[in-house]
Amino acid sequence: MIATRLLSMFLLAAAGCTPGGSDPGTDRAAAAGKPVTQQPLIVSRSTEDVPIVPEGTEGLPVSGEVLLADPPAGWVESGTLTSPLLRMAEYVPVDQLEAEPANPRGDSEVAAGSSETFEAGRAAGSTFTLDRVTFEAQGGDPLPDPIDFVLALGRDLAMRCEEFTEFNIMSGKENNYATSVRLLICPKYRERSQGEVMMVKAIQGRDYFYTITRGRRLPAFAADKQVLTARTMAEWSTYLKAIGVCDPRRPEHPCPATIATNPAPG
Repeated sequence: MIATRLLSMFLLAAAGCTPGGSDPGTDRAAAAGKPVTQQPLIVSRSTEDVPIVPEGTEGLPVSGEVLLADPPAGWVESGTLTSPLLRMAEYVPVDQLEAEPANPRGDSEVAAGSSETFEAGRAAGSTFTLDRVTFEAQGGDPLPDPIDFVLALGRDLAMRCEEFTEFNIMSGKENNYATSVRLLICPKYRERSQGEVMMVKAIQGRDYFYTITRGRRLPAFAADKQVLTARTMAEWSTYLKAIGVCDPRRPEHPCPATIATNPAPG
């Protein structure tokens, strides 16, 4: 899992984007002489929960660009990362979590929960299956084109997988943000006897580049085998469709009425 996140940063660089060293919203506040407080980056579409909230910002209204998302029902956080370059959170089904998530070892290091869960599964044998959802937000200048990004991700996986295939699910605008969704199928990684299926959604915001991955790692399978049922495919597509970006500062990117906002000059 850590390799996947490092790959995302690599692909941003390959797309000609320089990872940002600070939060754009924080930079604006500092320039205006206002108190610097990092607002929630990823907030729930519901009014009952805010799954990913930076420490010290609980209850603050949304005042800048945010990713609206919820983990699937019954899933638990297995790893997080907060650094100047990247914010990330990963969720897995509670019955797949082999151990409690480890505490972060520092602002620039990944909590070990997700990698420990996967390594425990590898030790248990090739029959291990791991479902996951990962939310990522990265700064950069300029931010990449979502289509270029998912195509680059596919090219990388094609080099690491046997009989790799990929399919475009959609490419266009959602809430006036450039967006692309792609299905990536790796029947078998060259270096191990496991495969993976991923549906990746990439969104080019104004402040951040967002990547949401719904994936399943499982024993290696034949390239002509349908490892996801039509129902599962529909569930994944519906889940990713519900995830989006909004910004209360800009009427062209409106937030849902259920989200508490505090519009501020952008």
